[in-house]
Amino acid sequence: MPLKDVVSWNIMLSAFNKTRNPARVCKYFKEMQRVGIIPNEYTFSIVLSAVLDKIFNIIVPQIHARVISLGLNLSLFVGSALIRAYAAVGDQMALSRVFDEMSAKNITSWNALVSGYMELGCISEAQRVFDVMPEKNTVSWTILVNGYIANRRINEARSLFNKMSNRNVVSWTVMISGVFFSSYGATSSLTAFCIFESMKNKNLMSWNSIIGGYARHGLATRALEEFERMIKSGVRPDQVTFLNILSASGHGGLVEEGEKHFGSMGAKYGIKAGLEHYTCMVDLYGRAGQLDKAEELIKGMPYEPDVVVWGALLGACGIHSSLELGAFAARGINKLKEDHPVAYSMLSKIHGERGEWNGIVGLRKMMKQRHVKNQKAGSWIESPLSVR
Repeated sequence: MPLKDVVSWNIMLSAFNKTRNPARVCKYFKEMQRVGIIPNEYTFSIVLSAVLDKIFNIIVPQIHARVISLGLNLSLFVGSALIRAYAAVGDQMALSRVFDEMSAKNITSWNALVSGYMELGCISEAQRVFDVMPEKNTVSWTILVNGYIANRRINEARSLFNKMSNRNVVSWTVMISGVFFSSYGATSSLTAFCIFESMKNKNLMSWNSIIGGYARHGLATRALEEFERMIKSGVRPDQVTFLNILSASGHGGLVEEGEKHFGSMGAKYGIKAGLEHYTCMVDLYGRAGQLDKAEELIKGMPYEPDVVVWGALLGACGIHSSLELGAFAARGINKLKEDHPVAYSMLSKIHGERGEWNGIVGLRKMMKQRHVKNQKAGSWIESPLSVR
């Protein structure tokens, strides 16, 4: 392009942001200023939305400084974007300061502040801000409900949800997902189902929520039943729907059901299966002990297998003590991540289960020669205290 104005630069930055490439967004944000193009409000909203991660805790204040130098710090548009960015990097003081410095505030900026506090785990602050908001809409209520769910305060979330005078599909879906997220077992499933059935209007997002919830809880048959109900209601599935269905089939050992739905993606609904769908199928075959089908699928799929695909196959080989195919999967992992410790650990496990101790000794020698360290064991614990 012979002439590039701020609009053309913004279009390029937006494209990099959509492909989740924050490094290039930052690079070209600096480049546009080097060539004399002054960023506008939209520029800053794009750049700030690209750096919503704690690794950018140094970059966000620098962008903020540039905002102030251009006199855009009073902008509602930029101010709300800065609040979200500071929440993402975990800076509560800066988040509060940005809001306080905004000369005019609208419902979007108030919502951003409530959301930011909830993201940081500052529940009482979020509730305080919500209570003094001059105006609230359905989004405001949904943000607060979702915040309580994210902080595992499901009872408060349900209490708030019951107080909502206007509920849209998003708020209903948030509540359904929250019930599944908060606990396991029949009680949470029944509660989620009751909430779902109370919805007057169900869209694809709400159907995906209930199907995915059942899938994650190991209720494969219920997930498939809800899928059939969704189709009969006239709602067409998308890629997320099939990820849930294939995951449910895998965990439930429903190989034929999984194969049927995988095949119907393109043939019946015109949806191209992605790498994630192939990974689900590899996992499904692996769990069922049909390792030959898993191998055949990997060799014939239209994508290069990634570490997750190879890991699914290697894990299945460990369960079913398949040394030859396990070595094949380990070679695939090592091509992508040289001398990955998981590959050696799983092969050692397979050798041990087969009583092939010489193989274990050989692997340990190889690990020592290549300076491969054993992967450290770990476990998750839940704590009400956030780790900074």
